[in-house]
Amino acid sequence: MIRSRASQGAEYEINTKTKSIKQVWSYGKQLGKANFTNVIGYSQRLANGNTLIDFGYKDNGNQSNIIEVDPSGQQVFNLTTYNSAKNKTYVYRAYRMKFYPDNYVFDALK
Repeated sequence: MIRSRASQGAEYEINTKTKSIKQVWSYGKQLGKANFTNVIGYSQRLANGNTLIDFGYKDNGNQSNIIEVDPSGQQVFNLTTYNSAKNKTYVYRAYRMKFYPDNYVFDALK
């Protein structure tokens, strides 16, 4: 059997009574081999319902790709970093963090 090489972030529903697991959401497989990461990856469901997915060892560790998608699978953020595989500088985990606090007020332009 030939398997395609693809990575994805996925959400599963676990029913402890019936001891069953069902995949209810995923994103990334459609990106195919170009986003395959055989070791490092992470996903985080955000408070707004979006999901941040880290493909941390893309292109044999030469790149990391961080993508945020909305619940329908539309990309709202996509960042690729070019890693130094020689120095092992991969994106192990990516987190969505606020740059400014909620109560921050930008100064008006003069």
